[in-house]
Amino acid sequence: MQIWIWSLVILVVCILSDSIFDSKLETILDKDTAEMIWLITVLPSIFFSYYKGLYGGIFIASISIVVNLLAEILESFQNYYIFELHDLRIAITILFLHVLVVVSIGILVDKLKYKELELIRLNKKFENLSLIDELTGLFNRRGFLKLSEQVILNNSKSICLFIDLDKFKFINDNYGHDIGNELLKVIAKRLNNCLLEVDIIGRIGGDEFVCLLTNTDVNNVKQIASNIIISLSKPILILEHQLIVTPSIGIAISPCNGNNIEKLLRNADLAMYEAKRQGKNNFQFYKEEPNLLN
Repeated sequence: MQIWIWSLVILVVCILSDSIFDSKLETILDKDTAEMIWLITVLPSIFFSYYKGLYGGIFIASISIVVNLLAEILESFQNYYIFELHDLRIAITILFLHVLVVVSIGILVDKLKYKELELIRLNKKFENLSLIDELTGLFNRRGFLKLSEQVILNNSKSICLFIDLDKFKFINDNYGHDIGNELLKVIAKRLNNCLLEVDIIGRIGGDEFVCLLTNTDVNNVKQIASNIIISLSKPILILEHQLIVTPSIGIAISPCNGNNIEKLLRNADLAMYEAKRQGKNNFQFYKEEPNLLN
């Protein structure tokens, strides 16, 4: 809105400047014709500068300058008038004001467009950051749920793995949070290496990781879960401390164990607790049994 106000102000100033020139000497064109040409040439320049930016404004300004010069030269020939140096200076001054209007608006519009694009980029960046776990670089709970819900809608069969690290609390309490955080980063990298790029991996709690697999079946997911157990159970050396954690994994399959990510995740969580009851460091599929629900 402000740019339109400034455009009108500059336009009025230019027309007034033309009127002042007209009042000081006899010009080639009469006053009405001169102002008409200003309206015809300045307004398109303002519009082009506003919508196309600096280069669009310069382009249309160049055309406007040629139109102004041709109009004055043509008028001088019609009236057998000799185009004097003083008149040329006046014409150049008016054209300079014209170019100044176009360039000023064009630069302002380009800056506004740049700021707008920068704002869109930052908003997108912040939105992505709100979906990512800062520590591991995996999806956080919000990001995992949002992306997984879309995947489940587009895939008739999805498999959810809920992974909880055994002994992590002991390590975190005895060695400190810094070492615990480094341990989580290593676990996240190992988990990434066990899965495909299309699979969705997230960290939804302190030592809780979740995965959503789509391009697989029940037999294949058993092998994947076994590979995760082998990979995550290997010793991890952090600041001369050799640490060992093991994963307990719960598995739920869509649509039989849930047709949305919330229910699928809840049932995978229940299956994970069953894996802990079975001695930890193993995986269990979700089953609707009384002992599992209590």
